[in-house]
Amino acid sequence: MNKQVHWAWGVLAFVLFAGLMASVAQAQSIKAEIPFEFVVGNKRMAEGEYTLRSLFPNTILIRKADCSSSVMVLTLSVEAKNIQDTGKLIFNQYGDQYFLSQIWTPGTDNGLMVSKSRSEREISLRAPDPRVATIALK
Repeated sequence: MNKQVHWAWGVLAFVLFAGLMASVAQAQSIKAEIPFEFVVGNKRMAEGEYTLRSLFPNTILIRKADCSSSVMVLTLSVEAKNIQDTGKLIFNQYGDQYFLSQIWTPGTDNGLMVSKSRSEREISLRAPDPRVATIALK
């Protein structure tokens, strides 16, 4: 009886893990060419082509196309007034420093907001009105 219980738990764990991996594999991926160095969370990312993939609700993996750098970031859901025709990344720009702020996919009114990092909060105290830079998704 004890072996059957352990076996059943093992099968259940395998099925749950396989389902999780299948959902990650089907996660939506978007691409963007970012022409400037930028910051996500506390990580500085070089300019270049990036893939953004939703791993879990409100968790995004941002990876450079050549796999030289990546970062996972927690986000908050935000809603636009209208459905977005095109996907875009929105950056807060302070001088020559860019911080990823929002991610919008086409065909939806739901977006993702990246929380401000400590360094962005410090900069925003000195320059409270950042410029906004928008990059279209590929």
